[in-house]
Amino acid sequence: MYTRLESFDENTVQSLQALFQTVEFTSKNKRLGEGGSTNISVYTYSKWKTWNRIQVRNFKSMFNSADVDKSIIGWFLHLPANAGFLDLMTVWVGKSAGTVIAYALEDNQKIWLNGTEITVNKGEGIRFNLSVPHEIKKTNIDQKWACL
Repeated sequence: MYTRLESFDENTVQSLQALFQTVEFTSKNKRLGEGGSTNISVYTYSKWKTWNRIQVRNFKSMFNSADVDKSIIGWFLHLPANAGFLDLMTVWVGKSAGTVIAYALEDNQKIWLNGTEITVNKGEGIRFNLSVPHEIKKTNIDQKWACL
């Protein structure tokens, strides 16, 4: 269902957190989850296609080069405390789908994969296929993810 990845060291986490502060976030063009337009997810994101080349180079340098080489896009995801959530995503279930690599930039971040709660602490990463039903529920902390 998912794989735990080698954790980032504190310097890498701090560098990603600093980069997170320098990029522009948007909430446009969100994917609809299982709840459709009646339960629109609350989050913002920033994809490397909108960053300058130095920001992209810095972001890529923090990940395993083999993962970066296979990636279509890299992005930051921000879910604000007490409001942010990702509705249950099931559109790719039973289909050939991409893989997500997601690293937590804060402690005690949670994602639900196939109904199972997974806690990912600052610097820890997971890999999962989009065909696995996934969601992020509201929590009382900001959740910040760095993803490929």
